[in-house]
Formats: sequence, C-alpha cells, structure tokens
Amino acid sequence: MNKQRKKIIVLGGYGVVGSRICAAIARIPYVECVIAGRNPRRARRLAESISASILRIDVDNSKQVEHELVGAFLVINVAAPFQKQSLTVARFCASSGVHYIDLADDTTYVNDVLRLNAQARRSGSLLVTGASSMPAIASVLVDSLTDYFDKISEIHTFTVGGNKAPFGRASVYSLLSKIGSKLRSKRRGRWTESSCWTEPQNVGFPAPVGRRLAYLYDVPVVEQFSRAYELQTASFRMGLQPGLVNRGLGFLGWLRRIGWLKKPTRYTRLLHALTRRFRRMGNASYAIQVQVMGTKGIQEVNHAVTLVEADSDGMGITTSIVITLLKQWLENDVQDAGAFTAIGRVDLDDIKPELIEHNVKLVRA
Repeated sequence: MNKQRKKIIVLGGYGVVGSRICAAIARIPYVECVIAGRNPRRARRLAESISASILRIDVDNSKQVEHELVGAFLVINVAAPFQKQSLTVARFCASSGVHYIDLADDTTYVNDVLRLNAQARRSGSLLVTGASSMPAIASVLVDSLTDYFDKISEIHTFTVGGNKAPFGRASVYSLLSKIGSKLRSKRRGRWTESSCWTEPQNVGFPAPVGRRLAYLYDVPVVEQFSRAYELQTASFRMGLQPGLVNRGLGFLGWLRRIGWLKKPTRYTRLLHALTRRFRRMGNASYAIQVQVMGTKGIQEVNHAVTLVEADSDGMGITTSIVITLLKQWLENDVQDAGAFTAIGRVDLDDIKPELIEHNVKLVRA
C-alpha cells in the first residue's frame, strides 16, 4: 500500500450502509475517513466511535462541493436516494482528478454518470457507478457461472430481505418512488413494458430464507445484462418481509396506476416507521440469487447461484464491492480512468474476504 496518507470522503456516511463503509475504512492504515453529509450531529456521533472526521456538505450545492472535496483521493457516494440527486459530485470528480464510487440503484442516474466518461479520462479520475447489490453483486454471480455456458440466453435476478434487516429512510423513498411506475423487461428478444411491483414469482432460497415471493422491480441490472450477454430474456424481482408489506406495496402500486395516488413517496416517513415498529417480525436475512439459462454445445443448461447472509446487520453483501474496490485502489493505485459501471470491476475471488468476514454463504444449484 502507498503509505502516503489519503483522504476518503463518504457522502451519507452516517446512514445504514454508509456507516458500515466508514467503519471499514477507519480500520485501514494511512487513510483519513471523512463522514460527510447534511447532518453533522449524526456524523459526529459515528465519527467519535470510529475515530473519523466529519464534513458538513450539501451534495447538490456546487460551490460547497468544489470547495470541500478538493484534495480527496476518493469520494464514495452513499447519499441515497439517487432519484433525487444531481450529478454535482460525480461531475466535480470527473473534472478534478478525484476518484469516485457510488452505490446507485437508479437506471437514469447510472446512465448519467457514464456520460462523464470523456471528462473523467481527461482528468485521470476513475468513476465507478452502481457498486451496489444491483448490478454489481449480481454481475459477479453471473460471471462465476459463465464457464458452464457457450451461450447465455436468459438471466433472472432476485433479491429478498428480512424485516429485521437494516432499511433506512432513503431506501424506503427509493422503493416508493418506483412502486406502480413503468419498467422494461426483455422477453424472448423483445423489450416489454410492465409495472413495478407486479407479477410476483415464488422463488426458493437456501435456509434460513426459504421460499419467498418476489415482484418485478426497476434496477439497472436488466438493461446492463441484456447488453453484456446479448440476452433474449432478462428480469429482476425483489421481495420484502412480512408478506403483508408486499401486498401493501402492490396495493399502492395499483392506486398509482389507476391515477388515485400521484406521489407514493409522501408515505415514506409512515412506511419507514412501520418497518421499524414491526422489526420483531421476520428475520435479518438477505439473499441475492441469479438464475442463468443457455446452452453448452447442443445441451440446454440451467444454473443458479445464491448469496445468503443470515444476519445482514453487517451489510456484508451490500458493501462488499465498494470496500473491495477501495482496498484495491489503495494497495495498487488506480490503474484506469473514465466512467464505468461496477460490472466486471471485481470477481468472486476478489470479494470473498469481505463475504467470509460477514459469514455470507454461496450456494450453487
């Protein structure tokens, strides 16, 4: 590792996901971890517990961003929801030679970051967008299966979380912003339009998750997998716990589709409070599964692989990509420049240390 002290700024670092990332960064030698966001009180409380510093900043204020982020080695953007966020931070990093990673799960935001590629190349900065479970972890799982296929024709991705798993207000906002909205899935070579949180599918997961219902949901993974593997069929589904929450979200989506509910996000505070109130129900498990279909020679082949985290309070799956990337960049320096998705940046062997640390199990079928 280059022993020159480097500053890593985590935007939204006191949130559910950001706090886990900051705790991991604070344990790395020769690194200054800066917890940044609009709420200095929450940042200070975490900073005192992990020996980090704090920075008050509004990520949509261009003057603050230009002044406060100068001199950083890396900015990690966890300031969800990304549907509400401008490109101010990513654009600054692309123009100033500061490296950047975000955990965006919004298709529009990810595509907008990718448009900064030429600017980032000129300045020598590396921007990696979508380093979250979707699409990054799903991509790692698909790549681990490619040797079983000559040609992949279908990929179906599923993720489910237990009711006791961490679920911040930003995640609730992101979920409600998509409920009942239009999304695209690819079916038999044609793009089709469906609605978010419809068409439930009963999916089997390894213990302790078991069988769960998962609903169509909009994330970048469908579009990106379709391009990368020239798929005929691609879909993504998500499910929550308990089942009553799934049905309630489906009802809100129906109200939105018929025009009776214009803005589901107005119920963000209420739904977040309800999830906290009923945390005693269910468990803290979290799982991601990819089902891949195609051919090997003349044989049709189907394979599935699942990551299961029995206790996701440690957010082992969710944070594994970003922590692996930042450790690689600190150890080996950054060898690239431009704007990319997280797909293909790391493989399963790269993230194994993070998965093992959090007791995440991989199950093939």
